[in-house]
Amino acid sequence: GALGWLIWRFGRAGHARRSGGRPPRFYERALRALARRGLSPEPAETARQFWVRAQFEAPGCGEPLARITTTYERARFGLTALTEGEMREVERCLLALERR
Repeated sequence: GALGWLIWRFGRAGHARRSGGRPPRFYERALRALARRGLSPEPAETARQFWVRAQFEAPGCGEPLARITTTYERARFGLTALTEGEMREVERCLLALERR
C-alpha cells in the first residue's frame, strides 16, 4: 500500500551505504529541483553547507531544504529507517521545492 510505495520512493536508511555511497532518492530529487534554479552543491561541500548557501541564494527554498537536509543526514548516517511521518514530511517539502 501507501507505506510500501513511500519506502520504495525514498529508500530505507542505509540505502546509500548499500548502493556505493549514492544519496537517497529523495535527496537526489531535491538536488534536481534546485539545479533547475542554477543551484548545485560544490564538489567538497557537505549537504549542510549546501543548505546554508542555498538558503541565501534561493531564500524561498531555505525551510523545505533544511527539513530535507536533516532527514537526508538521518537516512544516510543514522542506524534506523525513516518513519512514515518523516517520509510524508519529506514529500511535502519536495513538492514545495519543485513548485518554487
